[in-house]
Amino acid sequence: GVCIGGIGVGGENIKGLCIGGIGVGAEEFSGAGMGLIGVGGEELTGFFVGGIGVGAEDLRGVGLAIGGTVARTLEGGAASAVWTQFDDARWFTAGAVNRARYRMTGLQIGIVNTARNLYGVQIGLINHAGNNRKWLRYLPFINMHL
Repeated sequence: GVCIGGIGVGGENIKGLCIGGIGVGAEEFSGAGMGLIGVGGEELTGFFVGGIGVGAEDLRGVGLAIGGTVARTLEGGAASAVWTQFDDARWFTAGAVNRARYRMTGLQIGIVNTARNLYGVQIGLINHAGNNRKWLRYLPFINMHL
């Protein structure tokens, strides 16, 4: 259904559209959510917009934030003006700084991009792919490992 809260909306299992004046949070959230400060949960599936951040254990879908988008796993896309961080990301991340702590499969676009294991392309000022040969790990403008 639809839920709207002046301060916030929360629950164990939410399906639908939720808007919170400050935030939205749920253990499992499927649908779309928007919070002035942020959206968070253990498992987010859908489209989520957080003023300061979007955070989850697992994010499947799209997360957008001014501050940062952070999750253990990402299957989809994430864009933040400042920071994106994931252990395992698949598809797309964009932000001033993008960090894949373990694996990035897809495209990273930012000022600084880093991935311990890259299976895709990085576009930015500084690009780090930890699984490339030593002399190809840090490159300006573009880096890739296919």
